Amino acid sequence: LLLLIILYGVSGAMLTCTVRNSEKNEKKRYSTWYGLEFRKKVKMKKLTLKNSLSILMIILFSVILFAEEMTLQDIQKRAVESNLTISQLKSKIDAQSLQIKIEQNQKLLQFSLKSSMLYNTDVPEMNLGLVTKEIGTHERYDYYLQVQQLLWSGKRVSSQIKIAGLEKENLELEIKNLEDKVKFRCSQLYYQVLLKQKQAEITNESISRLDKQLIKIRQLYIEKQAIPQDTLDIANKKLELISVKNDLLNQTKMLLLELKELMNTNEDIQLKVVLNELSSLNTLAYYQQNALQQRVEFKQLKTRSDIITKQKETISSGNLPQVYAFGELHYANPGMQQEEGWNPYASTGISFSWTPFDWKSTQHKKSQADHSLKHIKIEEQRLKNQINREIEQLYLNIEFYIQQSDLLDKLSQQENLRYELTNRKYENQAVSNLDLLEVESRASEAKIKYEINQINIKLLYAQMAYYCGMEE
Repeated sequence: LLLLIILYGVSGAMLTCTVRNSEKNEKKRYSTWYGLEFRKKVKMKKLTLKNSLSILMIILFSVILFAEEMTLQDIQKRAVESNLTISQLKSKIDAQSLQIKIEQNQKLLQFSLKSSMLYNTDVPEMNLGLVTKEIGTHERYDYYLQVQQLLWSGKRVSSQIKIAGLEKENLELEIKNLEDKVKFRCSQLYYQVLLKQKQAEITNESISRLDKQLIKIRQLYIEKQAIPQDTLDIANKKLELISVKNDLLNQTKMLLLELKELMNTNEDIQLKVVLNELSSLNTLAYYQQNALQQRVEFKQLKTRSDIITKQKETISSGNLPQVYAFGELHYANPGMQQEEGWNPYASTGISFSWTPFDWKSTQHKKSQADHSLKHIKIEEQRLKNQINREIEQLYLNIEFYIQQSDLLDKLSQQENLRYELTNRKYENQAVSNLDLLEVESRASEAKIKYEINQINIKLLYAQMAYYCGMEE
């Protein structure tokens, strides 16, 4: 915007104005900057058509200049960085890191301040013969500081710490899985946009050919060597191609809108076409093995299995003793003296808690965990079969499109050659207008088929990288 203002100001500075002096009626020419105040009445000269076009060109150039040109890698990086779901998961990871610290704190000294007040309805009495006297008071008070240290928990605390760490690892894998999905969707949209743009470009070439043909047929019509039907055929074909081109451009806009939504931006973007050389196709077993080792889903299943295993250890610790060492500093009124009195004292010892019998609740919980582990193993096998099948189908498709590439390239070249030969015959009036239209249409279709095939190969390679958990 600043650049537009500067450019517009500079162009305005070059505009001239005519100053009319009411006393002398003399015209003088001035070069002026906006904002200067004249004592004389100044009338701006109207902008000429040339100046208007110049300003319009400057604006258009600036818009194009400010449209960001991005490669596929730039788009993927921006989409991952701006994804709101990924940001939410990163916030969860920060919270889970705090949970790990909370679990670790169970191994540290625990400090607590406590107080108690008891009221006894009966107190000891001392018989003094004719008189009975109460020993102590009905109220008892105690204020104390307790320090407690865990000695043994039967792996309960260590298992809880490991579970918290595995939960964090699972969130990180979930982010990685989402990042891979976002990157793959960016690749799909990127190549689809390139394909639509290429189709529109080829269609535009066909329209240019028809324009030349239309000029030729109109000249023949003027010379009474062609009939109106010939002109109408070419004009209708041109309108048809314009409609196809507009549809392709509209589809491109829709794809770019989805891409901008994925990137969470409202800025206009331009795709920078960088098509790297494709690596040679490896063996099917290579891709399947990579998928089993690199796919995030398998890592997530393993993490879930580890979490459940540690949960079993935590459950088992419920049947084991929990041992603590403690020390206490008291300031109390025990209510045992004949007169009320507050005394400080200290105590230390070991506390021991154990639940040897819980109606098999612990055993049932462990059985539930075993069923969950069995479910994960079944899910892992199902996922393995599914991925192997998908990769095999994808592999066969890549082989097919690679084979088609050479054939379609030759076909496109031959159709172009056929068009050139037919066009020469048409100029010599050796073939009809309809013959040339048909040949031109087939040449365009062959070229479009080749470009579609090339983009499909790129898409399939991107899909293979996604399925195998590898970088594209």
